Amino acid sequence: MAIFGGLWRADPRRRHLLGFAFGFLALAVAMSFHIAFAAWNTAAAVAVAHGISSLSVIAITWGACSRLSQRVPIAAMLLVCLVSAALLFLALDSGKQSVALSVQNASVGMLFGMGAIALWMARPPSGLDKVLLWTMGTIATVSLTRPAILILLDVDVNKVVGRQSDFSAAGLIMMTVLMVVLGLTLVGLALREAMEMRLGARGIDAVSGFLDQRAFEQSCETSLATARNLQIPACLAMVQLDWHDSVKAKWGVESSNALMRQVADVVREWQREGDVLGRIADDRLGVMLAGSGSQSGLKAIQKLRDAVDRSCNEDLGWQMRFTLSISIAEIRPNMSFTQLFVQVAQPLGKARARGGSITVVDGYEVPNSDVAPPEHGQIVPYA
Repeated sequence: MAIFGGLWRADPRRRHLLGFAFGFLALAVAMSFHIAFAAWNTAAAVAVAHGISSLSVIAITWGACSRLSQRVPIAAMLLVCLVSAALLFLALDSGKQSVALSVQNASVGMLFGMGAIALWMARPPSGLDKVLLWTMGTIATVSLTRPAILILLDVDVNKVVGRQSDFSAAGLIMMTVLMVVLGLTLVGLALREAMEMRLGARGIDAVSGFLDQRAFEQSCETSLATARNLQIPACLAMVQLDWHDSVKAKWGVESSNALMRQVADVVREWQREGDVLGRIADDRLGVMLAGSGSQSGLKAIQKLRDAVDRSCNEDLGWQMRFTLSISIAEIRPNMSFTQLFVQVAQPLGKARARGGSITVVDGYEVPNSDVAPPEHGQIVPYA
């Protein structure tokens, strides 16, 4: 809890850390109650403990999805929490242990399942996010199948509720291990974000994970100097997210950041050894391709465009057609990096006005009929 609280105080904008803190604290309280106070098993006490654990799942789900700009079905999850707590109390109060066990396991499974689905829909980019997704999915599966397994094995439900059976002990150990994994994953996510924030002041863009513009330009200068010494070609490419501003205006800055992170993940998979990557504007990424001329570099960038088109438009669907505009130019003798940068950047300023999805090579627009309207298939020089 101290880790989450300290990291949140360092940056109060990261409200999802409060969800992690409350969720894990509530889950720890509920688990401790279940383990330490076996004698205090009145219907009301068990229903309250169940309600606390359900709220913890909701808080963790909200925190995990909020950091990925994914909406959470809070109303539906709260309804499951309230109804299941009421049904659990009624079942225990009337002595129907099997019904109580089914209600408790089914509701926990539903909540963790809803959280896993919401997280899956956010297309988690990192390994820790995926561990969180699979952990929540595993807990949901275990909870939902537990009553059926008890019935198939003909286990005495009363002994399970009273924790007097081996099956109950094994289940408790399994859930405890999964909860520990869940907690460590949440701490890992929080610490990783803290490291990203610290790196951000050292030339790393916090959203994309690439170099910021200043660090990118410095690295490109070094890369160009090396290419000239080795007498090999080099080119600079800029990739513009045509409708980045429209996404921000329609769905907010968190959605546009999530889109940039998704594009960055695709770029990271495409990246070749020796390429220099940077975020050089709110809606632009820069790529320095050492060892490639403009034509061979264009072929590589086109593969990136196809990959981004497939990935991003699966999410946007009918709401908006997401496209990229590309400008690429090869460094010429006696040409400075600043001159190259201006040559590549200039055509992109007109891209959105022309409908986006343009391709410019060495200052000339080239046909791009596979992704652009017919009127974009003209060769037009940019002064």
